[in-house]
Amino acid sequence: MTTSIEYSGVQELHKVLLSNYSNIITPRIDQSNLVTVDVNFYLNSVIDFDVKSGIMSFSGSFILYWTDEIIRMKWESSGLSDINYTRLRFRDVWIPTIYVRNQANTDSLCQLASTAGSVSSTVTYYQNGWAMLACTSVLKTTCHTDVTFYPMDTHKCNVTVIAGSLIHDIKLQTTMSTILTDYVYSNSEWSISSNVRNSSDSPAPGVDFIIILSRKPTFLLINLLFPVIVITILNGLSFLVPIESGERLSFGTSLLLMLVVFLTTVLDILPSTNNSLSVFNIFVLSQFIYSCSLAFGIIITFYFHFRCGDTEVPKILQKLATVILKKENKTMLKTKEKLQYDIRKDEKANCKNENEIKLNKGHSGDKLENTLSNITWKDVAKALDRLLQYLTACNVAIMIISAITLGIFISLQ
Repeated sequence: MTTSIEYSGVQELHKVLLSNYSNIITPRIDQSNLVTVDVNFYLNSVIDFDVKSGIMSFSGSFILYWTDEIIRMKWESSGLSDINYTRLRFRDVWIPTIYVRNQANTDSLCQLASTAGSVSSTVTYYQNGWAMLACTSVLKTTCHTDVTFYPMDTHKCNVTVIAGSLIHDIKLQTTMSTILTDYVYSNSEWSISSNVRNSSDSPAPGVDFIIILSRKPTFLLINLLFPVIVITILNGLSFLVPIESGERLSFGTSLLLMLVVFLTTVLDILPSTNNSLSVFNIFVLSQFIYSCSLAFGIIITFYFHFRCGDTEVPKILQKLATVILKKENKTMLKTKEKLQYDIRKDEKANCKNENEIKLNKGHSGDKLENTLSNITWKDVAKALDRLLQYLTACNVAIMIISAITLGIFISLQ
């Protein structure tokens, strides 16, 4: 059964509570005592987070609790104990001056956009002097960003609430362990989690509400990482094009140009911060260098392959070709055959030395050094071609293993 409360009774209570009441002096009988203010934070939504500028826009509600000893004393002496609670205007009573230290748009925690807002805003009081103030705000705060693992990066954005007075007359604390996110609107780009920390040891004691933003990487992985992997694999397939056809170089340079055009289109998407270098940036740069190296290797291979035999192959290149083509040399020795190459008819007139190479019919137990004198420029070109094929196979294998590992990690998340 509820007790009937008359309008005149509440009006009389307000007169008693506000008579000789100062909204500037802290509500303590002993002014040397601090006012302990409990701060709770309800996150409504993360509107936007700009990684480049490090500014997060969010909507949330701050609930402040404190005890007003003056209100309690006046209420007890009023004789109106049948009234359990009441609301007093925001501007008529003492409220704690609190700011968000890393705020980027305004200094006030409670955003009152107009005079009407100041008049209609109220503080709820109970008989025991317990006061409650709710402030709903749209704020912008600065964050320290870390894009090392972009596009799977995670950022911790602190909403640091501190006392706004130079005189330490209030003490901020919270009993929350995480930000209340029961009614948070989901964000299409970020997954939201949180924790809370009392920063009593800092120069400006307060409460840190930490919003943890983890990027949802699926869209970026499909549109950024996957095309780079495909282009890199196609680069490796350029070695399947016969060198005699002359199309290998045009195929490799076309893929290199495709990668360059793709990189220019994604520059606006990649975060350009000085705090850290993204692993994805390093990956893209490495694949660009890899593609340039392949194009350069193809040019050198063409140069060696179509070079005339009137110039002796340097000893270093002979040894390198012998090491790379070691298995093929062993096979030739076992079958008592030497390497044979198809020489085009138009080379016979210009490259007589290559056409006059004699087959070595040594025993199968001869040492590998005996083949050095038979190494030609075509052998060097073939050895370089084999070396580039090995490097390409290793690169593709590493990327495939990394892609599978990344897919497993994302599925577990």
